[in-house]
Amino acid sequence: MQRVQRDTRRPSRQAGPSSEAGADDAREAETRQRETDTVAILHRLAGKPASEVLARITDGDLLRLFPLCAQRIRDAAYVLDPERVFELALTKTAIGIELDGARCAEPGWLVEFVDRAILSTLERDRADEQSGNPPDRPLSHFPLLIESCYVEPALARLASVRYNALEARVRLGFQKLIVEGLPLEQVLAMGLGPPDRLQIDILLALKAIGLLDDEGVEQFRSKEAQP
Repeated sequence: MQRVQRDTRRPSRQAGPSSEAGADDAREAETRQRETDTVAILHRLAGKPASEVLARITDGDLLRLFPLCAQRIRDAAYVLDPERVFELALTKTAIGIELDGARCAEPGWLVEFVDRAILSTLERDRADEQSGNPPDRPLSHFPLLIESCYVEPALARLASVRYNALEARVRLGFQKLIVEGLPLEQVLAMGLGPPDRLQIDILLALKAIGLLDDEGVEQFRSKEAQP
């Protein structure tokens, strides 16, 4: 598939409360304009052949699917390479625009197809792991696990499958506290507490990744249960 060039420029920082407020307003206006533009593009493409749609939306990421994929992955706290989801979302969206032209411009339609691409990617990893197929490009597909958690490349897909199968609360707590490094008080304020449950959730995530065994989890639970 043709590699898509995406806009990676960052907005310049503004100093002062009034400047920050103005910058927020500008970003909101830009977001609304992008949403309006996306709806207009979907209306123009509705019902056209999927091959034509795919060529159009791949060129420059016309529908801004890549940032949407990355955002939905973050929201669900999955360990997934956004590029993989993006490539699948392009195909699914192109087919959907051809077959579902009457609905494709409705609010939430694109999100629905991105979420389908995420679930399909998760299912493919599970199926490949169960079938014993060797991982494909683990260094690029699972960089967080390999580079930050020091998981062996050959075990990275297994770690990803086990981690992504955890409850959403467990994944989100690990992402916010460990991956993003947010303060404990802020993580607890997100409803991911109380602290003892959050601690257990972090241990469960570490166990799923392969950085802690059953004995380590039980030792911690036994210690916490002591008066």
